[in-house]
Amino acid sequence: AGPVGRWLATARTVGRGLYNFEGLRAFKARLRPDRWDPIYVCYPLGPSKAATVYDAVTAFAPGGLLRFALRSIARRPQPLLRILTALLIPWTYLLYAVAPAGWFANPTIRLAWTLFDVTLLAAMARLTIRWRRSLARLLAVAITADAVLTLIEVVTFNTSHAGSRTEIVAAATAVVGPALTAALLWAALSRTVDGHQAIEPPIH
Repeated sequence: AGPVGRWLATARTVGRGLYNFEGLRAFKARLRPDRWDPIYVCYPLGPSKAATVYDAVTAFAPGGLLRFALRSIARRPQPLLRILTALLIPWTYLLYAVAPAGWFANPTIRLAWTLFDVTLLAAMARLTIRWRRSLARLLAVAITADAVLTLIEVVTFNTSHAGSRTEIVAAATAVVGPALTAALLWAALSRTVDGHQAIEPPIH
């Protein structure tokens, strides 16, 4: 936070959706410090810069970097939800306009999946703009059901009809995508404090 170099400023911009750097600085500023002391990281010359950065970041991530990242995403799911929502746009188009007819048992199922994804896209876009616990819970239930039904369809129908590696990857993506989104929503819903959602509002 505050005046930093180019690379740290870039890291702050990229990570602001997961961590409120300027909010932390504003909180500390209210304590009226006499001065701000910069913190430096010293490391030996050579190819160890990446390992040094990893060690420094891990030192500020209690419980390990992966666990810290998962907790941060659960507390502030909007950045990842925006990515998943954006990816749903081309996926829905491909599902309806490009996917082979053999991927579905009949055209009605294909149309139903497409309409579901369009509705899901609108709801997720709304959730990324403003977090609503009731909408998040509804989406979590719907997307969990989507993941389960898709897995059943892939196992019972698509596996025997997959004729290429591309189709296998597409079928796997159809299962992993909703499963990841559902897991993100359930994790975010579980982050509560005294019955209230422990998610900071998105930074604009």
